[in-house]
Amino acid sequence: MNLVQRYIFRKLLGAFLVAFPALTITIWATQALRQLSLVTDRGQGLSVFLEATLLLVPGLVTIIAPVTLLLVVIITLNGLNADSELVAVNASGGSPRLLVKPVLGLAVPVFCVVAAASLHFNPLTIRESNRLIAEVNANVITSLIRPGQFRSVGRDVVMQVAAIEPDGRLEEIFVFDRHDPQQTVAYLARSAEIVDRDEGKFLVMRNGVIQRRPNDSNALSVIAFESYPLDLANLANAATPGGARVDERPVSYLLSPDPSDPLYQANPFVYAAALHKRITDPLYVLVLALVPAVLLGSARSARQSRVLATTATAAFAGLILGASLYLGGTLDNNPALLLPVYVVPALGIGLPLFVLASGGRLRPPGARRRRRRRIAKVA
Repeated sequence: MNLVQRYIFRKLLGAFLVAFPALTITIWATQALRQLSLVTDRGQGLSVFLEATLLLVPGLVTIIAPVTLLLVVIITLNGLNADSELVAVNASGGSPRLLVKPVLGLAVPVFCVVAAASLHFNPLTIRESNRLIAEVNANVITSLIRPGQFRSVGRDVVMQVAAIEPDGRLEEIFVFDRHDPQQTVAYLARSAEIVDRDEGKFLVMRNGVIQRRPNDSNALSVIAFESYPLDLANLANAATPGGARVDERPVSYLLSPDPSDPLYQANPFVYAAALHKRITDPLYVLVLALVPAVLLGSARSARQSRVLATTATAAFAGLILGASLYLGGTLDNNPALLLPVYVVPALGIGLPLFVLASGGRLRPPGARRRRRRRIAKVA
């Protein structure tokens, strides 16, 4: 980078280092308020609350970082123009291609951070968050049990015990589970006890039966057991609607999913679609950095308003983000959209780079016509 490019880069970097933490903390705080029920309703400590809310950060980074970069480039370029610095650059023979290095100098590290969050840290934190919430729900289940009462511990799980002995042993326990859309399961046991193990918290039932009935038939299978451990964390997690099983899978699993996975059997493309979305989402960091550099990289005098160019930049960026959301949301069930998923960000990066590298610029609609009219008036 030459002196001018280093100056522009410092401007961009300084604005980003101020805006990104501020936006992240603000949005994180709004999301953290939704987890207050862990303390107020479920009796968890502050450490659990902080752990649950901090696990949200990688997911927020993948959303906030590209938008912050877009705003930083827009604000910085408008500020350079307002201070006549872009005018001085153009007057000295500089062109919009000067912006390529400083803009990419900031966009590439941000791209690397977003890529790391999208491919590794976000799925990891989703898994840890689900595990934490499942453990909390398991603890809540044990606190909900009341002798002689049917208690709902989720949307589709009901439990009932006849009595609770002083040593904590449960007598005559009944668990009715219909969260699985394929079958309904009922557990009946003479006794049970809640056991804490390294793997989690289990309800160990003794001397009972398991009744399974497929939802599409009246066939009933009955299995007798002497001892059967039921994972309360899995039961609580299953009773909680809206799981994110695809989102929490690591990249290694997306590359080679288990053929017996029910989601894979229902839609073999679902994990491939998730992998492609994780790969292409970070590319929009570069798109949102280069688009304003093209539309706002040229100097304009005080009489030439930049409102139209700024509005066009925001509209075009919104259009690109809308296209990415649409493609990502429909790719699971439409493999034909796989090519557009890559073409859209590739064009969003390639066209601005070509325009900037060639020293050209994109003018707002009608700009040339208005310029000819002004020249005609002066003549």
